[in-house]
Amino acid sequence: MLALAGAGLTTLLLPRLTSRALDDGGSLFVELLLTSAALYLCVLAGLCGVVVAAKESPLGPSLELSVTPATWLEGVAGRFAGVLAVLSLHLSLITLVAITVGALETATPSLLAVGLCGVLSQAIVLGATGVLLGSILPQQLAGAGVLLVLVLTRLVPPGSLDGIPGLLAAALPDPAALDLGREVGFQRPIAVHALALAALGGLLQASGYLLGAAGLQRWRATR
Repeated sequence: MLALAGAGLTTLLLPRLTSRALDDGGSLFVELLLTSAALYLCVLAGLCGVVVAAKESPLGPSLELSVTPATWLEGVAGRFAGVLAVLSLHLSLITLVAITVGALETATPSLLAVGLCGVLSQAIVLGATGVLLGSILPQQLAGAGVLLVLVLTRLVPPGSLDGIPGLLAAALPDPAALDLGREVGFQRPIAVHALALAALGGLLQASGYLLGAAGLQRWRATR
């Protein structure tokens, strides 16, 4: 059910995500490919994060971990490493198919590499979000929460709200800051400093989510 919801979400958001592109041809296709791949991987990462964190999931945390030398943080990091492996495999297959059919011929290799790193970085942040939500909520609610967060990050840009709603919006992940589809597709200049800050912010946010998830799982196991 969640997979179907994710597919429907992708279909609904694609027109909005690509509405900026007024040109056509290979450049537009590169932008569309990177943007849609990022959205797909974000949904996949978030749901995988929930699966490896929910206590009712067979892949989730086990109480046996408390009697081993491994810490809860190491357990969370190990399961999240598995999520990263899945994401890397999916992104590699998408890229390989795109190269095979000649869909990336107009893309500069160096810019394409940066764009793919941006795609993976977006998915990492959403994956960590899924781990945190899976540590707080039941699996089904956490999965729905991931999709809700993804929608809010696309529809409520940071700084667009004031007051308490603005503070809540600022706490959301900002994967759009790492979306380089248009820059790669149309070979536009990339603001290196802004990209570096966005990547650093995403890394710190994902690390904070994982630390919070480890603390919650440890607390839950000792109740």
